Amino acid sequence: MNILFATSELAPLAKSGGLGDVAGALPRSLRQLGHDVRVIMPLYKVIKDKYESELRFVRWSMIKLGWRTMYSGLLTMDFNGVPLYFIDNEYYFGHDQLYIEYSFDIERFSFFQLAVIDAMGIPMGFEPDILHLNDWQCGMIPCLLDANYRPYGKHEQVKTVFTIHNLKYQGIHGRERILDLLDIPERYLNENGVLKDGAPNFMKSGLVYSDRITTVSPTYSSEIMTAYFGEGLDGVLHEQGWKLSGILNGIDTETYDPATDTQLAENYDSENWRIGKPACKQALQEELGLAIRPDVPLAAMITRLVDQKGLDLL
Repeated sequence: MNILFATSELAPLAKSGGLGDVAGALPRSLRQLGHDVRVIMPLYKVIKDKYESELRFVRWSMIKLGWRTMYSGLLTMDFNGVPLYFIDNEYYFGHDQLYIEYSFDIERFSFFQLAVIDAMGIPMGFEPDILHLNDWQCGMIPCLLDANYRPYGKHEQVKTVFTIHNLKYQGIHGRERILDLLDIPERYLNENGVLKDGAPNFMKSGLVYSDRITTVSPTYSSEIMTAYFGEGLDGVLHEQGWKLSGILNGIDTETYDPATDTQLAENYDSENWRIGKPACKQALQEELGLAIRPDVPLAAMITRLVDQKGLDLL
């Protein structure tokens, strides 16, 4: 099966959260099962600076983004056995950060989504059976396919899977903004389409127009259909619940293997963890300027400082 995985980040090339981990691991695992899986993402400055000598130019095109006509370069390289494709545009992606200012990010990822569709098929020599889309940065693609491509015989056989990694961030903006950026017919600009409470919502678009919806665990798939966790989209998720599945994220047993992880002060396994774990704990206490006390519990958490992460519970 041909699968194209569209994402705004991928570990270890460019990552800010769990989406990057999934994008770095899932395509590789699916290729091991015999599927032809490829990834497409923005060519951020951090990637270009590090891998410029390995990147191969495929082609360039001009993308119409409202009244703008923007350059879109398509480059590729293999990474960990997975073919990666990159959308290049210095104005949108030549920055030190993956995500910048919210209004500009709406424009940046509107461009990215149009460029992804433009690259599929003949340009990249690959027409996917499944287009796997992730979070709001890819949420308009199913709507764009439905509105501007399939009616004209383009990408008719491509099925879309939309994965929710974090429902809180939805790509919400003004009606005038979407009309300024994307060629969306009026029939999609209503509460049954891409609007939520009168405002265009990229996440909602992905929920409504994708063929299937997945999220990162069975528990989360149930939680987001409640008012407490639904971030205002629980009603939409109930309507689209027939196509929603929760698939538990796996773990990367290669990168995060304490027996081989070079980032640890001392490696350990199931045989010698009573020696290795205290050594790592002591090293962290020293690094943070804490008292070296083996009798004091120590919990370390690498995360963003937001309420979603349960910091109020620590």
